[in-house]
Amino acid sequence: MPVDYSKWDKLELSDDEDFDCHPNVDKASMIRWKQAEIHRQRRERQDKIKALKLEKAMNERIVGALATLSPSSTSFSSPGAAASAAATLSKDMEEWDKTLANDVFVMAHSDRDARWAPPTPDPFFMKRVGIPKAAEDLRNAAGAVAVAIKTAGATAGNSSPEEVAALVEPLEKVRASFVEAFGKRNGEIDAEIRKEEEAIKAKLTSENMSEGFNKTIVAAKPKPSDEEEKATISKKTKKVVEKKTEIVTLNAPNQSEAAAAATSAAAAEPSATAGSSSASSSSTSTASTAATADDDEDEEVYITNPYVEEFSRLVKPEDSFKFIGQHPFILKAKYSDEILAEAFSLQMKGQPKQAKQCVHQSLMIQYCELLGKDGVSLFFQRLANPSHKAREQFMKDVNDTYTRIANRVKELKKQEEEKELEEKRQGEARVAAALQPDGSYKLPVEDEEDQRRSDVFDTLPRELQVALLKQDVDEINAFLATAGTDAEKYLKEAASVGLITLSDELQGE
Repeated sequence: MPVDYSKWDKLELSDDEDFDCHPNVDKASMIRWKQAEIHRQRRERQDKIKALKLEKAMNERIVGALATLSPSSTSFSSPGAAASAAATLSKDMEEWDKTLANDVFVMAHSDRDARWAPPTPDPFFMKRVGIPKAAEDLRNAAGAVAVAIKTAGATAGNSSPEEVAALVEPLEKVRASFVEAFGKRNGEIDAEIRKEEEAIKAKLTSENMSEGFNKTIVAAKPKPSDEEEKATISKKTKKVVEKKTEIVTLNAPNQSEAAAAATSAAAAEPSATAGSSSASSSSTSTASTAATADDDEDEEVYITNPYVEEFSRLVKPEDSFKFIGQHPFILKAKYSDEILAEAFSLQMKGQPKQAKQCVHQSLMIQYCELLGKDGVSLFFQRLANPSHKAREQFMKDVNDTYTRIANRVKELKKQEEEKELEEKRQGEARVAAALQPDGSYKLPVEDEEDQRRSDVFDTLPRELQVALLKQDVDEINAFLATAGTDAEKYLKEAASVGLITLSDELQGE
């Protein structure tokens, strides 16, 4: 199929080397003059089209107003009202014509190239209907109607249609002639606009060029590499293998009494109800040494890939650059978020140096991911230059991000301290509420279950009673550590009525 190159014939070149000019005229200057002339003609053609559209809109507005002056119009009320409306319309027509002329003048003289000559009025635009004369004729016709009405003594209520037509005949003739003139002018305007638009389309310019076609290809999400997938599976497998359960037996035969008591003490936690207004809603959770060990092993793992974990601990930029080159799959937003979460966790544990290092590595992944594969090398080159603005911006981002994390951790710790103080205050209040005049402590009783709980509570040592009322784990453990072999008995008695809840392992023992 032959290729059609005819469309390139429409290109309008201002620097075509084929044209000839006078030997005494500099060709470069001539090219610039020709370019300026092309742009001037293009601009004036566009201004002409806009001016003609404004004129057509004004003409249509005038024709619509003239239609209301006809006796056949539904808006026609009386000859007198028509005469008055015609006089008002004549003034409006003059005002509209002045506004049109001013808008066209401002448009023609705005944003013009200094090389262009002053704009000249367009001959076609200047042939528009003469509004001043038309307005004057309309006023005269309105005056003639008013005189005829006064002479005939006609009113809106007693005039027949024939009399009304006779009264407004001067106005109707003027109105009909104007409607015909403006209609004819609008037809000429439409033809002239089509002519100018065809002239614009005859040449290809940057203004009338359009995009032929556009195609967007979205790459499918790449599958994880074998190295990344194996690393993730290895991490999960390692977690499962390392997890184990430790069961602690109270008073084991191979332990001393003191060790057994200490183990039992670590398994106790105060009841949530001791000393409360309603004993039926009380319950206390007990944390054993085995449960504590499991909690440590079940601690949430933020970094799921061992390679990413290794990258988060790198300090030297050259080591990070080398590591990224060997493991490019780590340049993902999810790994950056995991390292940032680890930074927050380290800050909570009181390790600010390690937390800030994680922030540094997390942002390094973000920057490298945004720059793409080809920008990683450039990023580390600029990072190695202490005076480069890119390094300053990166370090500022690191410091700002770490500061936000540190402030948030500080706020959370403050909330925890306030919560602990509030719990301590509530515990002291419960102790004061349970204190009796004789110095003993009593739980409130509302039903039989509360009575059984109160009876068991009365048999417990005073130190353990106070610890349970305060719900203070440390005090409970301190007492059980000194209780010897009786610690197990106290635990079972308290657990039997719900003052203390033992873990499943301890209940089995």
